[in-house]
Parts: sequence; structure tokens; C-alpha cells
Amino acid sequence: MVGRPLATVKTVAVSRFPLSLILLLGLCIPARSHELPDGEIERRVQVSVKRDGVLIEYSLGMNETTLEAELRKLGWKPAPTVSDKWNQYKKLVASSLAKNIQVTINGEEQPVKPLRAVYSGWSHRHLSCLVRVDAKLTDPRAAITVTDRNFLDTPGKYRLAMKARRGAKLEDSSVPLLVSRAQPVELVKLSKKEKHSATRAAGTFVFAEIGKRSPENGEIEVD
Repeated sequence: MVGRPLATVKTVAVSRFPLSLILLLGLCIPARSHELPDGEIERRVQVSVKRDGVLIEYSLGMNETTLEAELRKLGWKPAPTVSDKWNQYKKLVASSLAKNIQVTINGEEQPVKPLRAVYSGWSHRHLSCLVRVDAKLTDPRAAITVTDRNFLDTPGKYRLAMKARRGAKLEDSSVPLLVSRAQPVELVKLSKKEKHSATRAAGTFVFAEIGKRSPENGEIEVD
């Protein structure tokens, strides 16, 4: 009896291997994450305006070497492991960011307070930090400006966006609605005047009556 060619036998064996198991094995193989160069910090800043205030989600991505440098700038000795370093940074970063963010509502500066920092998922490890302004926006219209003064001289891509939530409608804005639509810029390559423009989001908002449909989001919002 003449046996099958070896290549044919291998092909048959692979074809009979359960597809679900192949997929499972593929999921178990860790993917190589995107690593940023030393010294670069990637920033995405999403401003959300609603009836009870302004929420700012500030996402930061960097490699381990840069993370160590940032910890030392904040007066901390970096921990031995990467996970511990990120945990150290989580405790510090929201307060540090809040100090360098200015928010005005109808020309009046508002206090910015830190909330928390949590891991989030792009292609590389990063933190998503939340800071906010508590303000009951009772007027039917408000001009809101957010100016970011963090990492102005740090390399890395920067995006800034502003949107409306919970009964608010964005009439006009100096920046895109979402960070995914924002064109990334390198602040270190800009002049002082250009940096100020790139890190400032200004918008005019109108507010629906409680329980009315928000034209911006197409959904009912009740405070």
C-alpha cells in the first residue's frame, strides 16, 4: 500500500484540528503592544458638558522609562515593577492635572477638582484620568472654555475635543466633538501662540428643560 505524501497528511491533520481550539490558542498568544519612544506622552482630552457641570477625561500613554521620569518629577521613587509604577502614578496624576486645567463658564473661572485615574485600553498601556467642575448650569445658554496647561513642552501627540451631554446642546465649538475626530498635533513643534490655541476648547451650549429631548444626543435626559 502506497502511503499518502507527507505534505498531504499534514494538511489533513490541520484541517481536522478544531477551529474553535485554533482560535482559542490564538487568543492566548500575547500581542506585541505599541511602544512609545522615551520622553513621549500621548494625550487625549475629552471635555463633556452637562447640566450639572463639566467633566474632563484626560488619557495619558507613555512607556516605562517616561513613566519613571514622571514619577521622579512628582517627587516619588519609582517602584520595582511596571504595574506598581502605574499604581503610584494613579495616586498622583489626577490632582496634578487638575492644577493645570482652567475652566471658565460665562467668563468666570471655576474650581477644578480631581476624581480618579483608571486603566483604559488603547494599543499601549495608559491611564484615563477624570477631573470635573461642579456647576449647576441654570441659564439657558453658557459659554464654556477649557484651557489645558499640562505637558506643553513634552513630545507626543495631543488631541482635544468637546461635546454635550445630559440635556445640553453644543451650538458651536473651536474643537471637534470627539477625540477620535481630532487631528493630533505635536505641541513641542508649535509657537507659544499656537500652543495656546491648540490646548483651548471653547464652546457655546444651550440647555433643554429637564425631561425634554436633547437635540445633540437624541435621547431623554432627566437629572
